[in-house]
Amino acid sequence: MTGAAGFAGKWLCRHLVGQGHDVSGWVRRECQDGVAGVRYRVQDVTDGAGCAMAMGEDRPDIVFHLAAVTNVGACEQRPDVALAVNVQGTRNVFSCLPQSARGVLISTCHVYANAGGELLTERHAVKPLGVYASSKHEAEKVALEVARDVVVIRAFHHTGPGQSEAYVLSDWAAQVRAGKAEVAVGDTSLRRDFSDVRDIVAGYTLLGAEGNSREIYNLASGQSHTLQTYFDWISEGSSCVAVPDAARLRSNDNRVMVGDPSKAERLGWRRSHSLRRTLAQMAG
Repeated sequence: MTGAAGFAGKWLCRHLVGQGHDVSGWVRRECQDGVAGVRYRVQDVTDGAGCAMAMGEDRPDIVFHLAAVTNVGACEQRPDVALAVNVQGTRNVFSCLPQSARGVLISTCHVYANAGGELLTERHAVKPLGVYASSKHEAEKVALEVARDVVVIRAFHHTGPGQSEAYVLSDWAAQVRAGKAEVAVGDTSLRRDFSDVRDIVAGYTLLGAEGNSREIYNLASGQSHTLQTYFDWISEGSSCVAVPDAARLRSNDNRVMVGDPSKAERLGWRRSHSLRRTLAQMAG
């Protein structure tokens, strides 16, 4: 697995170890708070020769490729880094897959064109906006080009314990947890489809095992709520209020993003975590 030290990567490591799998986790630097049972390897995915050597030593049956620059703002500030990691890194990893191995590329819902609120299926038009979305779409094309056996997963928004405060719900939860009276927010009328990260990584493993090769699958809840609703869940029981901040508005935000998970559900994927309960735990 690449990106093993990231937010979803750690949860995927826990899930795989819990299922009894032998897990090799690639990380960009030494992991100080790793998951017990994982063999960590320092390997930068932008180093093609290093990837080939590491892959030859690990000889995996399946490779979950999570390593990416995922923060939208960071991608816009350093597009060169985003492209090197998200696109060339994907080429490096999937070019050296063992002949018998399957690759699983973790992509994003942000590749989809604005749907005007309709449920996004895997057949919906693709029109990525911005560096992050564009780089992930390019990564999809690269994976399908170079890998013999690959599944592409477009994950919709997810959160949970341990997520960086650079992301909206974890940021709000941290501020509520710290006892802040006010939290600066952007446009809370936007509607988003969030799931618990533990359900998402369970979907990664299921689709890695059961997904059809060279197909794309959404992982989503199938429901959207306003960001205000998520804030209300996070701040429930506190006196914290949301305060609009014009600096946090983005002109190119889709008003609504909600995904259709039925293709993954037909293979047996189910969500078992209440997001409302998860957010309460994050803020508590």
